[in-house]
Amino acid sequence: MSNQLNPQVETLFLLWNCPWEDKEAIISELEKEGFSGREFYQRHLLPIETYYQIFSENMMSCSGADYLKELDIVALSVYAGMLTEHPDWLENFSGISDHEVSDCIEKMILSDLEEGYDDVFDYLEEAQELSEKAKWQLIVLQHRGKEVLSQILEAVKLNLPAYEKAAAAIENEINSLMEQFGQSLNASDKTGLMRLPGQLNPDAVIIPTLALPMAILVVSQIGFYGLLCSKLSPDSASEITKEELLVGAKALSEKSKLEILLCLKEKSRYSLEIAELVGLTPATVSHHMNSLLGAGFVEFERREGKVFYKLAEDAVKRFFTGGGRLLLR
Repeated sequence: MSNQLNPQVETLFLLWNCPWEDKEAIISELEKEGFSGREFYQRHLLPIETYYQIFSENMMSCSGADYLKELDIVALSVYAGMLTEHPDWLENFSGISDHEVSDCIEKMILSDLEEGYDDVFDYLEEAQELSEKAKWQLIVLQHRGKEVLSQILEAVKLNLPAYEKAAAAIENEINSLMEQFGQSLNASDKTGLMRLPGQLNPDAVIIPTLALPMAILVVSQIGFYGLLCSKLSPDSASEITKEELLVGAKALSEKSKLEILLCLKEKSRYSLEIAELVGLTPATVSHHMNSLLGAGFVEFERREGKVFYKLAEDAVKRFFTGGGRLLLR
């Protein structure tokens, strides 16, 4: 596990997500999830805005950077995983054989699956959880791996100085967040969203990221953990706050979300099974799960080549018990 930002991965994520999203749009999304959007932005996201601004002012354009901006986040996580496992590729990629590249790509895409697909194409043909955009980009990666990776690696190498300037501009904020991350990472009883990478893969190495501050990506045995995720999830041992009450109430505000929780009372289920039981599309279930995960009402684990969701009973009890105390005391 790492207690440092990975410059190569940070540069990759910054290129993908640059420029930083419109402030008002982010505030609006936070409000939809039950947060005090403007207050949250002022308290936590202003350094991220600076991070992206400095990077944007110093970044160098190239074909690889342009290609990155079009990637689906699933394909992005595969590139990030390869870059993490093979940092040496940045300097000597020309000496890597096509076979080595192909094996690495296949490992990144298939290693977490337990159903024994023969190759990437077989898996992508049946992978209903992936968007058509993600499938196509992974097919391109498998078919033209070295050519595409060469462009991506060149873009990262070219823009490492821009990352270094951006990181230096908010060094104090990074050090503070990394200290908090280290404490959470080393805690014997992980709480909130810090548990999610391990639920997807118990052997996952957790890599912190500030470029995707509120995201969690898991590929192969690597989990990329946004450093602001701790600000989005409650500590199970603490009293519930007004903000958490609003987030939980928002997560329960639609009948479909409640139906999802009810169907998880009996046992854990995977997304397609949930979609059939509650009469929703897999995409809608995935959208609702983001809200339920953010509120802490569901947890998940990977088994049998699928992601299974289960009711987080302790978190649900905490919400209703703590909410009652907050409102009635």
